[in-house]
Amino acid sequence: AKPSGAVPQPASQVEPDAVRQDWEQREFTQSIQLGVTQLTAFLNDFDSATRGRLAALSGKLEQIERRVTLVEATLQTVHQDK
Repeated sequence: AKPSGAVPQPASQVEPDAVRQDWEQREFTQSIQLGVTQLTAFLNDFDSATRGRLAALSGKLEQIERRVTLVEATLQTVHQDK
């Protein structure tokens, strides 16, 4: 008579469905890891590009602010001389 409990099967007798499910889970996990890696790379590239552009805009804005200050000072001097 066979024992009533489940008997572990040798590796050579593992069911094909279990192997297929294992591979599907591994492929799914790999696809998620790849997606996260690609998203991280994109976000890092976006961050670098954005920081560079913002730094350039900041420099241009500072230059414009200096010019506006100079123009205002010149106008005040001209206005006071009249």
